[in-house]
Amino acid sequence: MTKKPPTLIQAWRDDLRTSWNNHWWHLFPWKIALCGGAGWLLASNIQSAFFFPRRWDVSVAVYSGLLAFNALTMALAWSGIGRVYDTMSAPRFSSFLQYTGVLSKYHFTLGFIHSVQSLAALITIGSMGLLLIGEVDVFWDRVALASTVGATLYALWWAFSAAQVARDLSWHYATFDSLDDEQIRTIRLAVDNSK
Repeated sequence: MTKKPPTLIQAWRDDLRTSWNNHWWHLFPWKIALCGGAGWLLASNIQSAFFFPRRWDVSVAVYSGLLAFNALTMALAWSGIGRVYDTMSAPRFSSFLQYTGVLSKYHFTLGFIHSVQSLAALITIGSMGLLLIGEVDVFWDRVALASTVGATLYALWWAFSAAQVARDLSWHYATFDSLDDEQIRTIRLAVDNSK
């Protein structure tokens, strides 16, 4: 019987536990704070008229542009991530990644990127809906715009992390490629015995 891969939540908990044990200061969400701060800086400096019905042509265009940007980022990142998954699932190479302990780390990172990018698109849709309600206090419109910009920046940040995964994976593949058949059989046996 094969072992099931961890869910995203389980992998996240394991990652947090490892971070806490190794370098707890990495647990501070500085990327979220930086992206959210940039979003709030932008939203707090936009004129209030941007959120009023007579300016919806401009504000809806801005939200539509952010939604299109999120969709484009998703499409580009996910097509690249598909190639990474293809590489990781090569029969002998996936055993090597599992043996070295990085397979679950990469699965978690890629799953997290999927989640962050989807969440950014959903926040953008929700913010546009809030804008179109029209009878919401301008403060909440600003919070929605700040959330949209912050989530978009955060998703973009993580999209760049997909490139880091691909780069790391090519390094692991070069290491794997240098192994002889006996070493690969030993790795496969160790992985099969751990199931």
